Amino acid sequence: MSELTAGAHELERAQSCVRAHAHAQQLGAFAYDVLTTQAEGRSLFAGQKFMSQRASDHAVERDNANTDLGNLLSILERGPSVASEVALVAAFAVHGFGDAWQRAEPREREERTQKLVAHVDWLQAATAYRLMPAIDGLLQDAPRAAVYEAIAAAVAHDDTTQGEVDLSVRARNTARLCALANAKHEPARSLLARVRVNAHDAVTRATAAALLGETLPEPDREKLRVFGSVAAASRRPLVAVLRWVSGWALLHFGYRVLCFLLRVQREVEIELDGSALRIHGRTSLLGRTVRSSRSSYAVERVTGALRRARFALLRTIVGVLALCAGVLLGGHLAFEGSRGGGSVLLPLAALVTALGCFVDLAMHVLGDATHGRVELQLDVAGTRSIRLSGVGLAEADRLLERLAARLAQQRS
Repeated sequence: MSELTAGAHELERAQSCVRAHAHAQQLGAFAYDVLTTQAEGRSLFAGQKFMSQRASDHAVERDNANTDLGNLLSILERGPSVASEVALVAAFAVHGFGDAWQRAEPREREERTQKLVAHVDWLQAATAYRLMPAIDGLLQDAPRAAVYEAIAAAVAHDDTTQGEVDLSVRARNTARLCALANAKHEPARSLLARVRVNAHDAVTRATAAALLGETLPEPDREKLRVFGSVAAASRRPLVAVLRWVSGWALLHFGYRVLCFLLRVQREVEIELDGSALRIHGRTSLLGRTVRSSRSSYAVERVTGALRRARFALLRTIVGVLALCAGVLLGGHLAFEGSRGGGSVLLPLAALVTALGCFVDLAMHVLGDATHGRVELQLDVAGTRSIRLSGVGLAEADRLLERLAARLAQQRS
């Protein structure tokens, strides 16, 4: 097959033949029909009878099929024998696709484009035909953009992280990414960058990054994940007062109690993988997952990130006040009991003092048990802020540091 692989010179000559040919429309429809039929059957079957029937269907005569690189009908009857003939068939087929795409309805256009991508996958893997170089040179902007969008969509469709990834799928996606990288169509590079951000398979992301000319620093090879529960939005004091005055806060409290009784949990995982920020959400009811979501954002879309400890001093203040109240009130009751000789006040004084000490100790133990848990907030352009509670302090700091380093690298 290597001797049939067309180089840049053969590809350019073939495209020039297509552009200059007086019967390019008929020959293009003929070559497109033959090549797609062969791709559907996964076999480069030929033959004079088959080709004559197809040529008759598209009003192609042998004399009209002459080109500077050979007679197209004869080439398809016997099969290409040199690289220039392979390039000629591919160029006419792409030209035929472009004509058919322009005449088709919007829904048929999408179907034709998806089929072309599937045909290109097989032709690229099993034959010497290379249709992708002719797409840049022969298609107009609209069908060309549709083809590259379909290629990126095919990569996303085959992309997965579930189980062991089939090597043939990775090879097919690599070929598709190479087609995007070699395209002269500028938006194709944007599609390649989108794959770099959104792909789940590490090999697919690495391939897209390499084709974009990006380096893969160590942070790109190590995923960073943080887990937490969905946190309520922080509100301004005026809004909080209005919620209580209107009774909305009471209704919301009842809703939270109901969620607690039904064991409704909303968990979120934030994963930082190179230049991609992935958000995985899960809502469970009585221990069963009822909803899950996945979204990906480029790191450049992060407009703000912070972590904070909610009510960090509240436990300390409550404990100190309980201890002081217990000591003062217990001391006063003990003094009154000693002065008046009351037998009831002394045990009550001891009980009040012990209760104050117990509340202080409980607040101290509770503080130690929840130490290192903070609330994490990420502001992403174009979407709502992401708030997590119960995030480990060390994990939150690592994520913020990694985000800052990545943003600095992107802007430098």
